[in-house]
Amino acid sequence: MKAVFCALGTFVAFGLAALLLMVWGKAPDSNPFMMLVFIGVFGVEPVGAFWMMYQAIRYEKSPFPLIGLAMFIPFSFVWYYIESYRPDRERRTPERFGSDIAE
Repeated sequence: MKAVFCALGTFVAFGLAALLLMVWGKAPDSNPFMMLVFIGVFGVEPVGAFWMMYQAIRYEKSPFPLIGLAMFIPFSFVWYYIESYRPDRERRTPERFGSDIAE
């Protein structure tokens, strides 16, 4: 759960920085940092949403709730990635490094 808050907090911070720079800063095309923030905040989200919909259609038994999340909640693919892939990695870690690691 801590990773979810860190990931979402990072995106919220970038979004607030983009908003502040839009309101009080120069135009994005004259400021390279601003353009990078725009690409990061507004360019990554649609790609992640399409990835989440693809994964849901291909691998989930009932994909429609996840498609709805991907379409209407920004950056929900971060939650889907952490909930779908992170538990598998954490379960395999004790066998990979030996039996002396507590589960």
